[in-house]
Amino acid sequence: MSSQNKAVSQNESDEDLQSIVRLFGKTEAVLKEIENTTSDMVVPVINELRYAGYHLTQYLQCKNAEDLSKAKNHCKRALFDAYDYRINLALMTIREFQQDYRLVNIGAIVNDYQALMRDVENIKKEVNSKITTHEIREERYAALEKPVARISRKLQLPRNPLQLHCN
Repeated sequence: MSSQNKAVSQNESDEDLQSIVRLFGKTEAVLKEIENTTSDMVVPVINELRYAGYHLTQYLQCKNAEDLSKAKNHCKRALFDAYDYRINLALMTIREFQQDYRLVNIGAIVNDYQALMRDVENIKKEVNSKITTHEIREERYAALEKPVARISRKLQLPRNPLQLHCN
């Protein structure tokens, strides 16, 4: 049997299918949050899910283990891309905030501003560090996405009081 037409055991396929369902569900949830907050369509994520669907249908027709593996990898990539998009969107919002209020003493309004900026720098370093495996990358980006989004939201709250200092 060639490697391109390798059969997969029932147990392995069940585990992979459960993993695909989990990854797809996580990705769909992050994608919905992006669409609800920005109305952006994140084409790379949608394409990865589409490719996963293609390979999943191929697997269902032929029971080829390679197609199941490809579907799973596309779901992993989709989730990574979704987290990456949210992280970069939050970082962009933070940069815009810093640019808008560069001439204002933000610390007078946002007491923990310096600590927040240190956290942002640490998140940037983590995003730019080399990640070796899909699993570690997924875990790391999932862990980074929430704090950077929280900081971004927190900095949007004081915009009105800070605006008074700009005039």
